[in-house]
Amino acid sequence: MPIELCLSIADADPDLPALRANGWRVVSPRERVGDPDSYRRYIYGSRGEFSPVRPIYSLGKSGWFSDRSGCYLAAGRPVVMEDTGLSRHVPVGMGLLTYTDLESAARCLEAVQQDYARHALAAREFAREYLDSDRVLSRILALARV
Repeated sequence: MPIELCLSIADADPDLPALRANGWRVVSPRERVGDPDSYRRYIYGSRGEFSPVRPIYSLGKSGWFSDRSGCYLAAGRPVVMEDTGLSRHVPVGMGLLTYTDLESAARCLEAVQQDYARHALAAREFAREYLDSDRVLSRILALARV
């Protein structure tokens, strides 16, 4: 199954031919996700998210997490993202998987492919447990003793 890269990249960018030569389908965000409804349709039409992160997030091991990844998880779409130290804060491995190198990324993608239904269910459950606004805000208020 091809991986689609929704990326704003110039036609003259030297990385574009390399991405395409290695089997990536590159599409423009303006064409696919230009407004909230098309963004939602894109996520629901996707099988999941594969996400490398900026080096500052992976090197710093801050536990950084993308709001976009949250949207995928809430839609019941598994997320495979580069490790940012997230496992120190929330469980990873089902629905939300992290990788550190090319080999572990391939293993994560294969795991999702082998048991997609279970990972999709785990993604939605993760969103309910860790991203639901009522639960998150209640935890924040409790920590703030409000």
